[in-house]
Amino acid sequence: RAIALSALGRIDEAVAEQAAFLSAFECVPASRHVHNVTSRQSLSVARVLLQGELLYRQEDFDAAFAYLRKAVEVDDALPYDEPWGWMTPARHALGALLLERSTSPSLDSTVAAALLAEAEAVYRADLRHHPNNLWALCGLVQCVKQRSKPLTSCYSATNGMNGGGDCGG
Repeated sequence: RAIALSALGRIDEAVAEQAAFLSAFECVPASRHVHNVTSRQSLSVARVLLQGELLYRQEDFDAAFAYLRKAVEVDDALPYDEPWGWMTPARHALGALLLERSTSPSLDSTVAAALLAEAEAVYRADLRHHPNNLWALCGLVQCVKQRSKPLTSCYSATNGMNGGGDCGG
C-alpha cells in the first residue's frame, strides 16, 4: 500500500503505511519461514525497496537510488528457493525509476545518459537472473529505443525470443 500510495503522490498516507509496515515487520518472528527463506528475509527486500520508492517520490533521487540498489543486493542475497523468496525482482523498480528519471527535462544530458545506461544494465542483469522475463524485456526495449540503438542490440537478452532479433519493436 505504501508504494502504491507514493506512486499516486499521496506521500503523507504512504509514510503512514510505511510506519505500519515497519511496525508489523518487527512482530514477525525470526523463526517464521516460507520454504527456505525466513519471512524476515523476504520482508527485508520490501522494507528497503519501500524506502527507495518513497524517497524517489519525495524527489530525493540520490538516496532513493542508493536504497533501490541496496534492495537489489538484499534480493540477490536471499537463499535459493522455488518459488523465489521475494516474487518481484527489485531490479524492476530500480530499472523503471532510473529510466523514468532519465527522461526528466531538468537533467543535464550527461546525467540523463548515465541514468539511462544504468537502467539498461539493470534490465540486462535482471534477464541474466530471470531469462525472458517480460517486464525486464519491456524495460530493456524502452532503454534501447530511448538510446536510439537498433532493437537488435537487445536480441541476446531474449535468448532467441521472436526468432528474428526483434525484442518488441
